[in-house]
Amino acid sequence: MFQANITLGAVSTKNTATGKNAGQKYSVSRAVLNKKDGTTREVTVMAFGKQRDSVARLLRKGKTVTVSAVWDNRTLKIIGPRRERKAAAQG
Repeated sequence: MFQANITLGAVSTKNTATGKNAGQKYSVSRAVLNKKDGTTREVTVMAFGKQRDSVARLLRKGKTVTVSAVWDNRTLKIIGPRRERKAAAQG
């Protein structure tokens, strides 16, 4: 998991058609991943179910957001809103 800074393109919300989660909402967008070194990369971003619900208000065309995400093959899968790093335990 990592914190992904992305600039969203058009966002589509659809419902899954088959499987145990049939009818569940998901969102998909072509986006630009803004890397720490200043470079960018075009990616497909998807969010499903409860994870989608937790970031749905952030998913707007042209908006730049930071979210928690993982790579799922060639797709960036959003798993929730930005998570702050925990401070190192003092010993």
